Amino acid sequence: MKSSFLILVLIFFPSFLFSDTPEGFKVIAEEGPEYLNLSPGWKEVVNENESLPLSSLKPTSDEQARGYITFAKHYMDKIYENTIPSSGDIVNKLRVFASLGEYEPITFCIYPLKSLKDASVRISEIKMKDGNDEIPADHFDIRVVRPFRVKIDNSAKTYKWEPFFIEKKSAFDIEKGKTKQIWITVKIPENLKAGDYLGKVIIKEGGKETRNLDLQIRVLPFRLADTDIKF
Repeated sequence: MKSSFLILVLIFFPSFLFSDTPEGFKVIAEEGPEYLNLSPGWKEVVNENESLPLSSLKPTSDEQARGYITFAKHYMDKIYENTIPSSGDIVNKLRVFASLGEYEPITFCIYPLKSLKDASVRISEIKMKDGNDEIPADHFDIRVVRPFRVKIDNSAKTYKWEPFFIEKKSAFDIEKGKTKQIWITVKIPENLKAGDYLGKVIIKEGGKETRNLDLQIRVLPFRLADTDIKF
């Protein structure tokens, strides 16, 4: 006597497979590995030359009230937890430019004058200055930089922290006096109209908006040439 069986297989695919999320965002892991425990005797080395003296920091009354300072450097500059902003680094507006189809980083830093709990960053609508075109929300990837422990001298058992991971975090805490770098990537749609696109980078603590930065993205009217080099 033959028996027949009906096998029902349910396959669940991540929602981004059916979205317009740029391909470059789909292949990046959301977080790096956890730190391994060090064997006894290892010592952290802090390079004081990486930072201005704390005495150089002169927060305004608004910065003191919100509990942090926002600043920005070139995205290729290394930002450490002990990086102190100079007066020229402090910003309330972020500006970038990019060509059609390009991935472009937008970075800034938060220097906490107090410990911040449940902080978060989001992007408002980014619309063309003189038109109705906009950059879709899923063309922005918002991440937080986390340092990685790097050995300096095995025989002396010394190490330092270097900025390394960029991790997806819906919310995060920032310890007082330890700079946190925010790394946003925008993918310019291939067929977007060239021009200036404006919006806000919104910073919250505990779900409450505490700061917003003006954001200007200038979209250039051309595409970069293709390359055989794979990144």
